[in-house]
Amino acid sequence: MGAALDLLDADGFDQMSLRRLASHLGMHAPGLYWYIESKQDLIDLMAKAILDRGLADLKRPAPETKWEDWLVELACTTRQALLAYRDVFWRGRDYEDVPPFKGIYSGRAKASLEVVVAITRLA
Repeated sequence: MGAALDLLDADGFDQMSLRRLASHLGMHAPGLYWYIESKQDLIDLMAKAILDRGLADLKRPAPETKWEDWLVELACTTRQALLAYRDVFWRGRDYEDVPPFKGIYSGRAKASLEVVVAITRLA
């Protein structure tokens, strides 16, 4: 996923494709399809990698920490993770249209991001 995220930062979401990623990796597109079936799979893997990297250092709250303070820390850390990559997160937009998470916002995921945005605006 590192190469895909590098390509995202260099060229932006609109230029992202499995063929372009395969070329960037020095391989043929059919070979990449063995590992990643579709662009949506690539987007899902990129989204997971972005959040895994961004939240890796987040610790469980200490027993004396107020849950509200920890929630603000979680929201701010999540926002920083999303802002770390080009074209990932725009404040104030409808999240169904935000690349590279286009199409994966539903139910809990959408509600969670709305909470993140609301908390970071208050913090």
